[in-house]
Amino acid sequence: MRDGKLRDLEKIDYALLNIDKIQVEGKRLEKLGIDSDDEMYVDLMAFYISQIGEQFSSSGISEDTLSIFPDLQAIAPEISGMRNIVAHVYHRKDSTLIRSTVVNDIPELKIMLKEVREFLTNNLS
Repeated sequence: MRDGKLRDLEKIDYALLNIDKIQVEGKRLEKLGIDSDDEMYVDLMAFYISQIGEQFSSSGISEDTLSIFPDLQAIAPEISGMRNIVAHVYHRKDSTLIRSTVVNDIPELKIMLKEVREFLTNNLS
């Protein structure tokens, strides 16, 4: 059980790292005058979103952990699905969808993942 929790903790940490990158790089690009419709913004955010989604794929965060957090468990398929959209539809990335994800979904996900991280850290034994 401990190994599974450690693995999940690593996945959560990696997702949080990519959320931080979205937030930092988004602000940096904004300061440079790069609009959220710009291809560079869309591609960069899509990459980080895909990295987050990968943590929720079939080999991602365990059902044992997700079952403790029903709100996260409910959206896990959406997170993984978003990864598939941005990773496999290279030629048609939707800037509106990317921007909406960055502005609306990422901050909420960060809060959820911090709660999961705290739980896993406190219950590793």
